[in-house]
Amino acid sequence: MSATAVSHTTLLAILWSGTALSLVVFLFRLTFRIKVMHRLKLDDYLVIASFAFYLASTIVYTVLARSIGTIIESWVGTDSSADILDLIARAALGLHALLASYVMLCTSLWLIKFALMAFFRGLGRKMRSQRILWWSVLVYIVASYFVAIGTMDWQCLTSNPLDMSANCDGRPRDAVYFVFTANRIQLAMDISSDLF
Repeated sequence: MSATAVSHTTLLAILWSGTALSLVVFLFRLTFRIKVMHRLKLDDYLVIASFAFYLASTIVYTVLARSIGTIIESWVGTDSSADILDLIARAALGLHALLASYVMLCTSLWLIKFALMAFFRGLGRKMRSQRILWWSVLVYIVASYFVAIGTMDWQCLTSNPLDMSANCDGRPRDAVYFVFTANRIQLAMDISSDLF
């Protein structure tokens, strides 16, 4: 088994450093809005929801990373069929958690886009052309969210443990291509909805 390029500790340090930085910016934003505006608006609540999803994703990934590492270490040297079935069940649970983490992270990103749309809604709602543009962009952002969520490998990541082995393991070359293509589509949807 080859060593990974980034250690488990380094990965978690980077992940939690990003989360801590997000928390500082998030709290600064909320404090500013409350002190200056004396109330929160829709975009603030969307940012709060986004941070909650992001934090949940970070927590799930932290627990998941430790669990997956344990499963991989246990897999080497396992001989009995009972142990293998237990490892398959634990791997399935890990993949389900990974899917949940991906969905939460994706939702967190798109909630920020919706928060920006809520902010811009108030700036130009009296101009007809601005309202048309706003609705067009909103429809595109909603569609891009569903495309990003829809390109995840639901068949593999939501299967029961025994079917998961066939749905995920039985097509290694196709699975890598699928994940590569899905990630490219998700990235294109994220960037294009930012530019729109």
